[in-house]
Amino acid sequence: MGLADLVLSVSVIHSSENEEPTIVLQDPDGHYCLIARMSLDVEIEYFAFDENTTQTTLPKKILRVPDHASVKGNCSYSRTELTFSWEDGKYQLLLVFDSQVVNDSWAWSLTELGLTMDINMDFTIQTSPIAKRVELGKGDVRMFETPYNNSYECQSKQKVRLKSPNSYTNVIFSHMRLQPFSGMDRFKGGIMCKEDRNSGISFGSKEEVFVPLIVAICLAVVVLLVILGYLIRKKFEGFGYANMD
Repeated sequence: MGLADLVLSVSVIHSSENEEPTIVLQDPDGHYCLIARMSLDVEIEYFAFDENTTQTTLPKKILRVPDHASVKGNCSYSRTELTFSWEDGKYQLLLVFDSQVVNDSWAWSLTELGLTMDINMDFTIQTSPIAKRVELGKGDVRMFETPYNNSYECQSKQKVRLKSPNSYTNVIFSHMRLQPFSGMDRFKGGIMCKEDRNSGISFGSKEEVFVPLIVAICLAVVVLLVILGYLIRKKFEGFGYANMD
């Protein structure tokens, strides 16, 4: 059975209003292929040439991949594909992850991106559309390289430029945590991007950061109350001994 023949289960879990939905991808046997959470934007600056080869640059447009976008996927032991589609298929964004041996150990990375968009209604020069359908792609990306059984996290923006003779098009990742070939429905381990490390951004989602912090604060308060109770009791016991004398 080829990669494209697999019928997969994709779950999109909305855990909170302030956090991107979590995408969970399973193969036909129920094995977990990928777990991901990210914000995706497509930045487009389109230009065209008239018969006099005069270039016209149109205003930059930024498209946010919506939380309700349709999500499909394919996976095998060494390759995972994730496709986002929105506005009735007007826009489609493909992400491809591959696994490979790096320095004698297995790692995964984002290796390909593909963007298909119908710009007939978005970009026009006077009354004539530039094009009806545009397909952009970039292979051999090798981004987010991470050891197997680890997730990659980056709150900072990560930009990938797609080649096109008529536009500057960037796919922008942010607020993300990725783990293809995950084997389970939750993130494992974690590698933080250097941009976050340099900025002092905390690792993990809001829940992963704040829940342990709240627990630690509560434990500290309990310990403090126990110590205070002990000291107060000893003080009163001291008064008692003094009265007995």
